[in-house]
Amino acid sequence: MLCKKKSKPGYLLVSSVFFLELIAVILLGQTIFYFINNQIIQRKAQYYQARSMAQIAEKLNKDEMIFNLGITKKNSGNITVTLKNGRQFTFE
Repeated sequence: MLCKKKSKPGYLLVSSVFFLELIAVILLGQTIFYFINNQIIQRKAQYYQARSMAQIAEKLNKDEMIFNLGITKKNSGNITVTLKNGRQFTFE
């Protein structure tokens, strides 16, 4: 008689569940990275928009200017830019 190997019936199920969990963790990590990276890009874009508005107000030598994106105000040498979304930047 030949000896038959006894296979473990749950081995395939456990390995496939482990593989699916691994894929889920990788996709979750990539999603979190995407959202964090997207927030950083949006903040940089807002900063450069505010800086551009401040430079325009400075070159035109205006104390207060209203743009579509926000308002610039000149206070004692500093230019404060308030964007429509509520973020505020101050430039010297």
